[in-house]
Parts: sequence; structure tokens; C-alpha cells
Amino acid sequence: MVPSTVRGLALPARLTSLIDRGRWRHLGDAALTEAVPWFEDPLAFVRNPEQMTFA
Repeated sequence: MVPSTVRGLALPARLTSLIDRGRWRHLGDAALTEAVPWFEDPLAFVRNPEQMTFA
């Protein structure tokens, strides 16, 4: 089970469930651009709470 907090902030239960089941994954740069088109710079996808803490 993944940690439920990052830097003292609670992660949503649905997110931790997706991470635990291996279903939280990068769908590609095109999908991120479609979801958040206002970002001009490339987005970095974080896969787990450890990467979230580092980021």
C-alpha cells in the first residue's frame, strides 16, 4: 500500500487506489496536452508518492 500523505497533505483515496493497483500511469504527452492545454511547457508525470515528494 502506498503512503497516504505527501508532505503532510492527504492523497485522495481514489489516487492511492489507482497507484496500489498499478493503474496510475502516463497516457502520453498528447493526452496530457489535451487534458490541460493551457500549459505551454511539457508536463512531468509523477507516478508515485515518492516522486510527488521529490517534485
